[in-house]
Amino acid sequence: MDFLTRFYEAVRKLVPRVELIQPDEAAVRVTLGTIEKILPPGWYFLWPVIQEIFYSAVTTQVQDIRCQSVTSKDGRDMVVSGAIRFKITDIRKAMLEVQDCEASLIALSLGVLLAVASTMTEEELSDTEQLGDNILKKIREEAAGWGLKIQKVYITDLGRTRNIRLLTNEAVRVE
Repeated sequence: MDFLTRFYEAVRKLVPRVELIQPDEAAVRVTLGTIEKILPPGWYFLWPVIQEIFYSAVTTQVQDIRCQSVTSKDGRDMVVSGAIRFKITDIRKAMLEVQDCEASLIALSLGVLLAVASTMTEEELSDTEQLGDNILKKIREEAAGWGLKIQKVYITDLGRTRNIRLLTNEAVRVE
């Protein structure tokens, strides 16, 4: 059965097919590894041997920024999490100049959140609107040229915490 599956996939790669780009998507078609063409929504022929299509939703998206432990400027342990609203404005840059732009944006946001929050006092952090604006400004700087429009950063959780780190890896044993 595995042989038939591999055979079907090999034949499928040789046969031209029709691809549909949905109304909320945009795409880049790369031919022979070098020729690029931006594709708006619609139907397109794809020659799998020589062409590849990279596509993504270009409507506004909101991604969660997971909780991040932060030590504030005045030495308080805090936890901050949020969400980021963005839109892809240049599909070519987003697909060909950034590896997995959405995942990269989330990773960048975590780093920026830590960098910005650690320069603020606990009192300054409590102004979530200002904190979100500071993070937004820094993310826009860092993600310039990615083909994204970063629209807003929301702070969804902010609180004091106590960080306790345990060595649970059995390979690391101190005697």
